[in-house]
Amino acid sequence: MMAVIGLAGLLASGKGELAEKLKAEGYICIRLSQFIEEELRSKGMPATRENLIILGNQLRAEHGNDVLARKAFEKIKLNPDNKYVIDGIRDPAEAKYLKTNSENFILIAVSASKETRLKRALERKRDADPQAERQLIEAEARDRGIGIDECVQMADFVINNENKNLQELCDDLNTILIKLHIKRPGWDEYFLNITRAIAQRATCDRGMAGCVIVRDKKILSTGYVGAPAVCRTAMKLGISSGSR
Repeated sequence: MMAVIGLAGLLASGKGELAEKLKAEGYICIRLSQFIEEELRSKGMPATRENLIILGNQLRAEHGNDVLARKAFEKIKLNPDNKYVIDGIRDPAEAKYLKTNSENFILIAVSASKETRLKRALERKRDADPQAERQLIEAEARDRGIGIDECVQMADFVINNENKNLQELCDDLNTILIKLHIKRPGWDEYFLNITRAIAQRATCDRGMAGCVIVRDKKILSTGYVGAPAVCRTAMKLGISSGSR
């Protein structure tokens, strides 16, 4: 089975943006709430936030707290050679089920302050998002009642999405994927990593930096910051570089 990445986090923390990024990279996205939405449609009911909460609680009470995770895993088993991202993990029973049944499951949590999340929710203007601080607090209380804080504690990785733009958030995800050998670094990242290693040879006391000169994805030369040879000789002799 290929990689299965789970995403957890409070409303407007940024987990949805990571799900979209992974979708663009070929992951099949499964939102746990989609199973509740499907059930509502079958009953002829609108998928409002209130209806989602009521039916979600009802499904958990009747079929167990991991019911949505089990539904997601049934879909994964139909095509196990694909890559999957599971968005909206809120109940620790969901995380436990996926960790137990998928050896390649990785849980990533995304965190941000209440102020930051409220600002994002107001800016993106989604119908289901809270439009006031009171509504955000109520939504948080419901998610915390389900157990989302425990899900964050169970996470293999936690991304702090405070004061970050979308690119910085995605860079944090890329770092995790590369560390797990789920994703190969792109050429730019590959050469930048080499410059970081080269920079460790730097001798300048004002800063350490390295560089590579590349053409057609081949390294032509490398270099690092250092004091001129005459300065290093003067230092060895105990002569001030300003002496004449």
